[in-house]
Amino acid sequence: MQVKFFTIPIIGGEALTEELNRFLRSRKILEVEKQLENNGKNIFWCFCVSYIDSSKKSTTNVRREKVD
Repeated sequence: MQVKFFTIPIIGGEALTEELNRFLRSRKILEVEKQLENNGKNIFWCFCVSYIDSSKKSTTNVRREKVD
């Protein structure tokens, strides 16, 4: 399992939102945690995305018999 973090401001975060959406479409997502943060000057979303990295090969070696 891998984890990636995204921080997207409420105002002007369109490009970052599209980056998050592209990432979500391209991976097998296990869980997305989100939280709205306010640091006094800015309001933004924080996302923690847990996913499976499909580019890595499985370490288990499965042997299948051929059927004639």
